[in-house]
Amino acid sequence: MARHRNGIWWTRWPFVTSTVVLLTATTTFLLLRLDGSGETTAGGCPSGSHPVIMGVDPVAGEWVTDVVSAYNSAHRQLGGVCALIKVSPLTLDQAEAALKATPLPSGGTPPDIWLPQSSSTVDLLRGRQANTSVLPDAAPSIASSPLVLAAPEAAMSAIATRTGGGAQFTDFLSLTTDSHGWAALGHPEWGMVRLSMADPTSDMTGIGILEAVAASAASVPLDKLTDQTFRSGSAQAGLRGLPHALTRVTGQARELYDVAHGMASGTAVMRSLGIIVSTEQQLHRYNDEGDGVPLVAAYPFGGNFAADFPVVSINGSWVDGFAHRAARDFVAWTAEPAQSGLLAKWGLRQPDGSVGAMAAASHGLSPATHRPVHGPRGVVSSAFDLWTLLSRPKSILEVYDTSARTAIRDPRTGLSRLDTVRQAALNALSYFQPKDQVGLWEFSANLDGTKPYREIAPLAPLSTQRDGRTHLDAVRAGIQGLTPHAGTGLYDTILAAYLNAQRLYVPGAVNSVGLVTTSPETDPNGLTRTQLIDELVKHRDPQRAVRLVLIGVGPDINVESLTQIANAVDGVALTADNVSDVSRLFEEGYLAMVRAN
Repeated sequence: MARHRNGIWWTRWPFVTSTVVLLTATTTFLLLRLDGSGETTAGGCPSGSHPVIMGVDPVAGEWVTDVVSAYNSAHRQLGGVCALIKVSPLTLDQAEAALKATPLPSGGTPPDIWLPQSSSTVDLLRGRQANTSVLPDAAPSIASSPLVLAAPEAAMSAIATRTGGGAQFTDFLSLTTDSHGWAALGHPEWGMVRLSMADPTSDMTGIGILEAVAASAASVPLDKLTDQTFRSGSAQAGLRGLPHALTRVTGQARELYDVAHGMASGTAVMRSLGIIVSTEQQLHRYNDEGDGVPLVAAYPFGGNFAADFPVVSINGSWVDGFAHRAARDFVAWTAEPAQSGLLAKWGLRQPDGSVGAMAAASHGLSPATHRPVHGPRGVVSSAFDLWTLLSRPKSILEVYDTSARTAIRDPRTGLSRLDTVRQAALNALSYFQPKDQVGLWEFSANLDGTKPYREIAPLAPLSTQRDGRTHLDAVRAGIQGLTPHAGTGLYDTILAAYLNAQRLYVPGAVNSVGLVTTSPETDPNGLTRTQLIDELVKHRDPQRAVRLVLIGVGPDINVESLTQIANAVDGVALTADNVSDVSRLFEEGYLAMVRAN
């Protein structure tokens, strides 16, 4: 809390007071001039204009274009030259490619300023090593819009009656698991209680729901959520169950309202869409257009997961000082009282969460202030990566060490190294969906003639049926049946597994080899490390990219060797001295697979 000095001394020192005020005013004026803060001029731009590119999330493109147009029309002069901001759409994938020290062509022309949907989006890219250097530590917001749940008033009233008012998100989630559906709330004609949301990989409202589900499943208050929450089994179980609570997922939340437009009744909305997850601004737009069933908002998240539209001044080598001044001036201009009506027209709150000039009640919204709550860094990345892992198609070849060293037992637990790895491998099967392809190999020495590796189950969808059992059953049985042998043909196995996964590459999926070893290479007749690296580099194909994830556990691991091998094909090596850490490394390894695709 800020502390305040006693103000009496000011009255005793009038000379000091006037001098300080004069110096402050003079200093402020000089700083404004040096900073190039703009001023509105009616006479146009006699000294010309300087273009500044603003990359904008397509979710906000329409209203930002309107606001920027008004800013440009004000002829804001910075050091005598007008700033001319040009809006360019920039998706999350494009931002990740463009906002790097060396931008990738797939991101298009890199912007000078970035205006994403949320500060959470900025945090997501800050978590990517290649993007960190060009992103500032802070970015001021120009508006806000809290995450809400939207439905016809009759539906929200039924839920309020059931919960006694003030329903929390856990109340909404519990309704989706009730087999009686809306019949339990007096509306059997609506069917089951379901949610519709935007895909978290393309719209940050979806990320907000992931965070809320994880917090609810782990019994963590929304404002206490951390990246560690996503490591808990309960949070992951909750996220795995989320698809069962959904009736529709679209690229952007606005598309859900496009579906609702023209529906003749609340029953049609509830049966087709259920409860819609969106920002308040998107609901405002829908109700403002007036050609659909009116919907009202519930605010079970408070100010958590709000869209806050930060203005990010990029620190790239292509950005000049004028663009930085323009970014600051644009933020200052939007904060002026004259612009409050412009933001309110689009259903946007002030950055502090107050409604300002927005007509809330007439659009089914709450006039209460919902100050945006920004969670700790790392949370968004954890939510995004875990959802991608759980939802994106995967083709993963799992390879396990069954050499003699895997029989060594831990005196504390009585379990062998292989027992510990086996249990982690069985638990990790929960990351996969029935459509995912999983293969299973083991390696030691001379398991298939002179080959040190052996295929136990080929790469195939887990739901595939054969001889009365699924492929998942076969993989599970194969893991349970792993037993120690002798010798370690590690290097030959890595190359063979990599080439096999590359040959069976599945377009659009996460294609990976996950190899777990507790032993170093011991095969005198196999490849050397140098030979293996040369072969991997020779066969590396960006068009059929396979992520190589090497997990080494135990005191016998050659960390340097695994790291060099993984780096040869942009893979990752994860190691730990204690075999008991293998479960943690499994999770990190799966997330590493996702981040590379």
